[in-house]
Amino acid sequence: DNYIETVYIGKDVKELRGESFVNLRALKEFVVDEQNESFCAVDGVLYTKDMKTLIYAPNVIPDGIYEVPEQTVNIAPKAFRGNQGIKKIIAHHELEEIGMKAFMDSFSLEEIELKGVKKIGEAAFYECLALKNVSMGNVDTIDSNAFSRCAELEKIHVESIKSIGNS
Repeated sequence: DNYIETVYIGKDVKELRGESFVNLRALKEFVVDEQNESFCAVDGVLYTKDMKTLIYAPNVIPDGIYEVPEQTVNIAPKAFRGNQGIKKIIAHHELEEIGMKAFMDSFSLEEIELKGVKKIGEAAFYECLALKNVSMGNVDTIDSNAFSRCAELEKIHVESIKSIGNS
């Protein structure tokens, strides 16, 4: 599994989870059949067909900066888990949710810049060892352990927040 660089999603695939791809360290891109009614790929990143949910991002992120497309409002659980290609994530629009363990073990992630997010799932940024700066605008909920074991974390800036979980 460490040699798979491309995953092809055929036209009849209707259900899958991003966590299915977590151990594919050499993964560079997803390719989705144009006739598939459930999924699509943009620049090698796997999304639901309507682009509302980013399901999984391979390790290859140009310049290490990933800008979330405007129509994307959810980052699925484990979507960037263990991703060593991402250094910065940006969203210029409000997100509904960053799923549980979405960026867990993304050791190269240094910066988060989000306009706002309603919910950050449990352990979403757990053990992002290089993470230094977080700017998130308005946040409704940060679940438990969202930023646990982020050893280099210097600054978290939020405009407003309603609820913060343990750790």
